[in-house]
Amino acid sequence: MGMSASQARFLSITARIHDLEYQAQTIENAKLSLAHDSNMAYEEYCQGINASKYQLKVITGGQIDKVDLTYNAMVASANQPDHPMYILTNSVSDDIYLPDSIISGMNGKIPESLDKFLEIVASKYVYASKGLTGDEAKAELARDGYSNYWTAVYYQLTGYTDNEGKVSNGHGFIAISNSNANDREWIKKQIESGTAIINSMQAVQDNVEGTKVNIFAQTNAACDTNISQTSDDLRISRAEAEYENRMDNIDQKDKQLDLRLARIENERNALKTEYDTIKDLVKKNIERSYKTFNA
Repeated sequence: MGMSASQARFLSITARIHDLEYQAQTIENAKLSLAHDSNMAYEEYCQGINASKYQLKVITGGQIDKVDLTYNAMVASANQPDHPMYILTNSVSDDIYLPDSIISGMNGKIPESLDKFLEIVASKYVYASKGLTGDEAKAELARDGYSNYWTAVYYQLTGYTDNEGKVSNGHGFIAISNSNANDREWIKKQIESGTAIINSMQAVQDNVEGTKVNIFAQTNAACDTNISQTSDDLRISRAEAEYENRMDNIDQKDKQLDLRLARIENERNALKTEYDTIKDLVKKNIERSYKTFNA
């Protein structure tokens, strides 16, 4: 191999070795990223397998059962005579959570009459799927035992004066979407973050008009005997499956990166051998040329 060819090949090999080293560094960075992903997957897995949920004790036909705690579950249990009524309030504003369908039916304003409020609740929320409206919906509300609960909610919103002249100021209201009203994770997050407060009915009092008004007071999931916390088996199973799937994907990617590194290292070793050979050849050519010019 001539002097020019040797020098050209020497430069070509040097450039290729540098390129391979850059590729290897890029792959090492990718492997570090996979290690980070693996740590994140493990942390999420640990959170998932410790997942819990709140359940609400309900009494139906004298039989005691438990259902997952949601806003709708609390409302649905209010028609049972042996079961306490609950309302959910915002911890900052003290506003009462109402389904957005009810707020929409009220046009964002509390009706001046209880009858109108009950009609909206029945037609827009409780029996919305049945298409019941007007007096028919309101009568169904009474037959199913929900009138007392929603009457209580109404007076919490408007406020009232009792027979002793004591004034109880009303609350504002805040919307809860239909999806959140059915979401056990949403209410658990709100309760545990302190954003929402569960209030249970404590007593009944007459107001100046002779209407029975339910009095609510703050309670919490830890001390309320009708609310319990248990393992969320569905979420735990999902966390285990997701972790296994993520780790399988990470392992496959890591193996692919190892194969690429091995190919790069093999090529680099071969080039390094040729590099050393040509380097030695170039050196000898230079020494011969030096001797020629100094002859």
